[in-house]
Amino acid sequence: MAGTAKSSGRLGPRLILGLVLIAAGLWTAAWFYIRGQVSTEIDRSLAQMAAGGLVIECPERSVAGYPFRIEIRCDGPTFEDRVSGLKATARGLRAVALVYQPNLIIVELDAPVTATTRTGAKLAAQWGVMQTSLRFRDGELQRASVSFDTLDGRWSPVGQPEATLAATRLELHGRRDEAVEGLDIAAFVTAGKVTAGGQRLGPEAVNLSLDASLVRLPLEPGGGPHFLADWADSDGRVALKSVKAVAGPATLEGRGEIRLETDGMLSGAITLIANNLERLGEAAEPAKAEKPKSANGRPVKDTAGPPEITVTPEMAALAGGFLLFGKPAKDGPPGGRSLEFTLDHGRMKLGATPLGRLPPLFLVPQGS
Repeated sequence: MAGTAKSSGRLGPRLILGLVLIAAGLWTAAWFYIRGQVSTEIDRSLAQMAAGGLVIECPERSVAGYPFRIEIRCDGPTFEDRVSGLKATARGLRAVALVYQPNLIIVELDAPVTATTRTGAKLAAQWGVMQTSLRFRDGELQRASVSFDTLDGRWSPVGQPEATLAATRLELHGRRDEAVEGLDIAAFVTAGKVTAGGQRLGPEAVNLSLDASLVRLPLEPGGGPHFLADWADSDGRVALKSVKAVAGPATLEGRGEIRLETDGMLSGAITLIANNLERLGEAAEPAKAEKPKSANGRPVKDTAGPPEITVTPEMAALAGGFLLFGKPAKDGPPGGRSLEFTLDHGRMKLGATPLGRLPPLFLVPQGS
């Protein structure tokens, strides 16, 4: 009996160890099988996209991440849309998914990124970190998010002034919404700055937030060149729940709806409410700090003066329009001014002031 007990005691740990080794072997075999399937699927998808005119090359591609991840790496990936003539390159690309959570994919693209169009226009972008998350369900993309830290972009069209965009952080989010038969989107910009032709447009730094729905947006893959026309035919529109820009003490908020007409033109209205636009050029008020003291312990007199005000012509025109033509806002803090921005088949107005006309988003074939 004693010998049997000792034998059973020795067998227990050996059995556990054996089971662990078998499980590890099975897991390893499964991981390498999944890696092979991923490589095969990537090759199939790249070939399918190339047949449709989108050529993506992934030099020195590797698939790693054992034991719990599948990680795809590329050095110097290139993208070419042979239909539109757009070409782009990046320094590096990584895509990661957990073996036990394959419906969530994280993608990182390393800067610098450069792109050129068929007309010769160039785009160059730098950032600290760019990360995209893609969440799938039943094989369909349900949510997507992309974020940039320390973004610096430069757009150089041929024969036109160069434009730049800089931001401490930029975020874009989108998700399918069956209630609107389309997408819910959100965007956030921190300390954004825009220039054109070397001249700043708007405030030195603006924080922007956007919440909207793209109603009845066709979400089937491979929408083709008639994507926007199909959206217009299905009564497509942008329901702008909220957009808000903050520059120092000045704020501008809006909400409304823009429709895409079947002739490619935009129509709709957005109600805008502005506060403190007369202080649009001021920097945000800094946090209160303890005043410095002299050697005798008395506070040192502040000689810095008021914050510097730098107002561009566009900012002055915007503030003047609200102050002269705006009405007292019914919502929001006291002192706000309200104006209606309208679009009538591309003809823009701010209040009663014409602002020109937007071109159509797509051209309708003759005879249709």
